[in-house]
Amino acid sequence: MAHHTIPITTVDDIKAHMESTYSHATPSHPTGAEASDSCIAFQTMEADLTFAHQNADVGTRSLSMQRFPWPVRWLARLTGRMVLFLSSVFTFQQSQFNRSLVNTTKRLIGIIRNTEKTITDQSQRSLNHQEHLVALEKHLAALQKKTDNQTKQIQMLEEKEEHLKKRQNTYENRLADQENQSQIQKEAVQVQNAVIKDQQKQLTQYEQIITSHSQELSQNQKLISTLTQDVSDLRTALILQQNQKNSIIPCHEKKPFQPNSTQVMETVTHRHGEKILQTDDVPSGSSKSPVMLQIPGYHHQLDLFYATFTNRFRGTRELIKKRTRVYIPILLKAVAENKKGDILDIGCGRGEWLELMQEHHLNGVGIDLNEIMIQRCVDNGLSVKKQDALSCLRGLEDESLRAITGFHIIEHLPFDVLLELFAQCRRVLKTGGVVIFETPNPGNILVGSHTFYSDPSHRNPLPPELVKYLAEIHDFKRIEILHLNPPETAEDTGEPSPLGKLYDLHFNWPMDYAVIGWKE
Repeated sequence: MAHHTIPITTVDDIKAHMESTYSHATPSHPTGAEASDSCIAFQTMEADLTFAHQNADVGTRSLSMQRFPWPVRWLARLTGRMVLFLSSVFTFQQSQFNRSLVNTTKRLIGIIRNTEKTITDQSQRSLNHQEHLVALEKHLAALQKKTDNQTKQIQMLEEKEEHLKKRQNTYENRLADQENQSQIQKEAVQVQNAVIKDQQKQLTQYEQIITSHSQELSQNQKLISTLTQDVSDLRTALILQQNQKNSIIPCHEKKPFQPNSTQVMETVTHRHGEKILQTDDVPSGSSKSPVMLQIPGYHHQLDLFYATFTNRFRGTRELIKKRTRVYIPILLKAVAENKKGDILDIGCGRGEWLELMQEHHLNGVGIDLNEIMIQRCVDNGLSVKKQDALSCLRGLEDESLRAITGFHIIEHLPFDVLLELFAQCRRVLKTGGVVIFETPNPGNILVGSHTFYSDPSHRNPLPPELVKYLAEIHDFKRIEILHLNPPETAEDTGEPSPLGKLYDLHFNWPMDYAVIGWKE
């Protein structure tokens, strides 16, 4: 029967093995290779301890005896148990020692492993601390370098600040000098301003004086112009009065008519050499009773009156041109529809409307019976002839005029003449031509009851509806009534009362109106 040999491990062997293992397991700073060797040593020790633990109860348990047959195995087991029982008296303490030694060794190994782990952790923390310390040293070095740079910058800034202080002191000194100079200049400017103010006051006074003189001069010029015109009118009137005086001398007492006489020629001859007045000779020895000389212009003995009357009551030339400017677009429309033909102005007076048409390149011709008015128009370069309205229109061909105008003329005519005037205007106008008649507006009570009769040659006021009806019955189309020239009124103070509205309707109504009709 084979015997199983149990290896015997002494305490000295175990102690030596533990010292060797511990010496390998506690390096101050284990490297990777050293840590691997320590791990192998611990594995070896654990294997030895396992084997020692398995054999620590040697002599206290029997063998299995599996290799023997059953009867022999039973007998061997019984014999082994008896031997073990007898030997336990001698091996009991050794088994207890073996177990205690194995358990103590296990605890020591656990303590060693924990110690090694603690040392390893502390070593790792030490390494981390060293790395952190190195990083801190590097950071500190960078901060030191940065601090050095900032110190240099601070030194440079201090130098710049010192330099700037010096420059500031220099500028302050200069500014003080400039302020002194500025103060001196301000005082000089104040003196100059005072002088300029005085000069401006003097200039204003001079301008006021000049303006006053200019106004006086303008008024004087207007007065001179008026006086010149009045002198011209008086000369013409003197001629008329002289001829009137001569006309009432009986024929048998009058000297024979001598047309070549200087005195007669100066009296009855126009400044351009045209005869204004004519006489009819009476044969000497005639049995006719004394008669008045036949003077064709004798019925115009009031020409001077109406010339001065117009200056006083009609208004200035500039005012009339301003008022009649409203008709220019109407004439331009009529001219656009008819490329040829004249524009006839009946009763042209001083010629303001003819002059305004001339400024707009419109071909206008005027007719009038007042020789003084005609002479004024001729002097101003206007096309005017002495003729009454009906005789002029009767002598024109059908559809020969582009437009006919008459300002403050129809209120002077008898009604039968007014009817024929509209008929003749309708005949001589071209298709697309226009007729314009302006007259005082009796809708304004002040005009209809008072100012209309300031002119003794006015016959009667003509209501707008009547004149419009006259145009309608003579087949004029697109007839419209244009109210003009409202009176100057006080500033509007708000919504008027019913009585105020009635007052405005009859007293503040436009003072003139015009009837405009087209031939189609």
